[in-house]
Amino acid sequence: MIIPRGPDIGALGVVIHRQWRRLKSWSAANAEV
Repeated sequence: MIIPRGPDIGALGVVIHRQWRRLKSWSAANAEV
C-alpha cells in the first residue's frame, strides 16, 4: 500500500480511519452472530 505524503495525508487519514472503524464494527457484529 502506497502512503502519500503532503497536504492530502490529513484528509486521507480521516477517510481511512472512518472506513477502518466501520470495518472493525462490522466484523465484530458478524462475529457475535
